[in-house]
Amino acid sequence: MRVISGDRRGFRLKSPRGRDIRPTDDMTKERIFNIISPLKRESVVLDCFAGTGAIGIEFLSRGAGFAYFIELSREGTSLIKENLQHTKFLDQADVRNQDISQTIRYFKKNKIKIDYFYLDPPYADFDLLRNTLKELDDMSILNEDSLIIVESDTNFDDLGDYENIYIADRRDYKKRRSIIFYKVGVQDDSTISG
Repeated sequence: MRVISGDRRGFRLKSPRGRDIRPTDDMTKERIFNIISPLKRESVVLDCFAGTGAIGIEFLSRGAGFAYFIELSREGTSLIKENLQHTKFLDQADVRNQDISQTIRYFKKNKIKIDYFYLDPPYADFDLLRNTLKELDDMSILNEDSLIIVESDTNFDDLGDYENIYIADRRDYKKRRSIIFYKVGVQDDSTISG
């Protein structure tokens, strides 16, 4: 596992030992960033269920200004910090060992807005995914041009539009992975880009 582009291109990232953390593979990362590039410079990113931190670190390497990493596993938060230290992004990051609802409440209270929200929940936990999208739909931590990227199991076809966010694109890949892109506002035909 490595950083695939940007300032830290080629930097190797530590991977987990067990199966509790399931990192996004390099090919999936490349597909995602090809779709959303160019990124907004100095954007704020939230890498939720971050695992190794590979997605948030990729955002930072490509020019994001700051990244929050949310991970419930203590092994995961340790791994994220090690990878941030190795890539020299520790000063542009905040790693939190908490659940997503706590994080959203913290962001609301502190008026923190997110430009890119990356959600990669445990594949079987569809209720968690639905509930998180409902919480985001109130717009309190999103900007008018925020992008929500969901990595999910292709068996889960129950995602739809909400009042303030809608599915702008969906890509299904082998290995039962789907990448779903939510944009803010009224559905239009514009392409996804940073």
